[in-house]
Amino acid sequence: MISMSAISSAAGAANYYTAQAKLEYYANEVVPSVWGGRGAEALGLTGAVSAETLTQILAGTVTEQKAGESKGVQLGRTVIDKQTGERVTEHRAGWDLTFAPPKSVSIESEVFGRQGVRDAHEAAVVSAMVYLEDHAAQTRYLHQMVPTGNLVYASFAHATSRAGDPQTHTHVLVANVTYLNGKAYSLSNEQLLRQRTTADAVYRNELAHGLSRQGYALDYDGRGNFEIAGYDRAQLVEFSKRAEQIDQALKERG
Repeated sequence: MISMSAISSAAGAANYYTAQAKLEYYANEVVPSVWGGRGAEALGLTGAVSAETLTQILAGTVTEQKAGESKGVQLGRTVIDKQTGERVTEHRAGWDLTFAPPKSVSIESEVFGRQGVRDAHEAAVVSAMVYLEDHAAQTRYLHQMVPTGNLVYASFAHATSRAGDPQTHTHVLVANVTYLNGKAYSLSNEQLLRQRTTADAVYRNELAHGLSRQGYALDYDGRGNFEIAGYDRAQLVEFSKRAEQIDQALKERG
């Protein structure tokens, strides 16, 4: 339920996700984007995410505290451009973690407008990110991997798939930055990759508990996955055009 991919362009990702957030309607004026993580708190980032600020953070342009004062720094490594011969800074933007619940959850949330179901999903996302912050945030310091306990990320809540299906999901853009003793460093992603499976289990468990507390019965398969009881396969497929498109594309590629 958690997919992970590298962010190839800081400005591209920032513009895409902040623009997409404006295209969907959210009941009760729920803010579709928000900053998260202890690292974001250190940067003073709260509330809705702007394209300009997100671009700066993903590009590695951040601030850090030194001698009680805040100063701007540029993360990354300096290399020589082979074509121009000029010195340029290379910095990996970060990673996109996409949290998607079972299709029955999306139908309850987006078709029938059950705000409590949407809230259960978002609370489960937060729990999984807290787990990753506690167990996966680290940086290389003096030739060793050192835990930092903080991440900087921007969350974008979505209600539909690209095909227009009801699909509750949240993109969490984890920036390539973390803090150690007030100083900014690039985030080493080894533990982020290793801990993703466990974070996925945290997400599923928290979501299941949240739904159970609201009175929903759940049907589990043999692998720990579940759907809300009462939905048959035909109903789930009816709202899964995007999945059908992916299946068809894979068939065409053999």
